[in-house]
Amino acid sequence: MNVNTLIVLLLFLYACNAIEQGKEEALAETELPPAAEQAFPVDTLYPRFERLSYPLQAGGRVYMQRELPLSFAQGGLLSHFALAEGQGVRKGQLLARLDTSLLALERRRAHDALLKARIDRQDRLILHRQGASDSLNPEQQLSVDIASGYRQAQTELQAARLRLQQASLYAPFSGLIADIKARPGQQVQAGEPLATLIDPASAMLRLGLLESELPHLYTGQPATISLPALPHDTFQGQVAHINPRVEEDGLIYVLLRILQPSGRIFPGMHAEVLLHDRRSPPRLLVPAQAVLQRSGKAVVFTYENGLAKWKYVTTGRSNGQWTEILDGLQAGIPVIVSGHLNLGHDARVRLKGG
Repeated sequence: MNVNTLIVLLLFLYACNAIEQGKEEALAETELPPAAEQAFPVDTLYPRFERLSYPLQAGGRVYMQRELPLSFAQGGLLSHFALAEGQGVRKGQLLARLDTSLLALERRRAHDALLKARIDRQDRLILHRQGASDSLNPEQQLSVDIASGYRQAQTELQAARLRLQQASLYAPFSGLIADIKARPGQQVQAGEPLATLIDPASAMLRLGLLESELPHLYTGQPATISLPALPHDTFQGQVAHINPRVEEDGLIYVLLRILQPSGRIFPGMHAEVLLHDRRSPPRLLVPAQAVLQRSGKAVVFTYENGLAKWKYVTTGRSNGQWTEILDGLQAGIPVIVSGHLNLGHDARVRLKGG
């Protein structure tokens, strides 16, 4: 083999190798996806058109609006008292009674005094030579009643009957007995508390909120209530009263009525309350995480035909979950809520799981 033949052979081998390498590069280029098909995975949600619920959190303690110490209007020996703490009672039920021996004697004495005064009154009428008592004019009749002691005897009999009635204590309303402080056979004084009657249906909460939260408070405002003592239950409430005074600690105190309370709610229980301000008009709402800040402006990315569209928006109030959009966005277009932190306008995106 001469030199020329060897050179030709080497050139032929080099050309074949170049052709094969070109084929491999072309094949590799067809296997790689175009840059236009490489899209960022994102999640989207549709905006809502509704009222924003603005939550206020506060803590307070339960008290009963109808809570009454049970006591007698007069002192005496407690002869009947068979109550127990936690016992349910009905309105008008007999709860306690004082010994009535002396009171019954006083009533009889007053009754006898009235009979005697009535006889004296009749004698005085005869002395006036009036055939019937109703023939006297009112002033004459009053003079005879007072002079005979008849009017005073009537009053004393009424007082004796009243004292006898007040020796029995009845439930002024249905409820539960609490804080018993007396026992049968005890000498009690007028006004001395024997126990407390509470109405579980009158459960209330007293809440302290910052004065800056006053614009979000109003009478009738709904609330959700949870109690650590009843971790599996939630209750609904409503603002009943707002005290028109800011205290020295900077708090405004609100009275909250618990709607349809359970008999398991006791005075003194701690409660956590979430108040909802729903007075704002319906507006377009987007998830709070959809709103980004770029150069001091609020931005939302929408998902349109596989592209992320950069939208400047004007925002309103936010409750941490949803944000009001006042301008810059239309309803019916999904907004991107994840995977959008580093997106640019018209970036290629795809839905996760799609």
